[in-house]
Amino acid sequence: MIPQPKSELTHSFDKIRTQAYWWLIAGIIFALFIAYMLMKKIISPINNLIERTKEINSGNDYIGLGPIPEKSPSEIQHLWKSFANLISGLQKSNSEVTKLNNSLNSDINKATQKLREMNKDLYEISN
Repeated sequence: MIPQPKSELTHSFDKIRTQAYWWLIAGIIFALFIAYMLMKKIISPINNLIERTKEINSGNDYIGLGPIPEKSPSEIQHLWKSFANLISGLQKSNSEVTKLNNSLNSDINKATQKLREMNKDLYEISN
């Protein structure tokens, strides 16, 4: 057996270890990039949905969500459709309540006017 220096034996292992570290760092960077892209793809439509619902909440009653964002995941598409249906239903309900309220106010005003006329007639009869 020929004696070899320790550094000569460990040199190839050190080289492999260094390459493994570089591949590990490259893999982590790649994984972070993919995670960022996926997060952006998911979060962007959700933020859009949040902004639209804030507009509705601020008193803008007749606004729609608009089209479903392109290339969004199926879960986001289902969520978008559900919110759109919910908002549409709420807007229809609000419209019906407003119509009924206006009709009721009109009926109350007519009945009040009739009562005033009858009260006036009663007052004239009593004097």
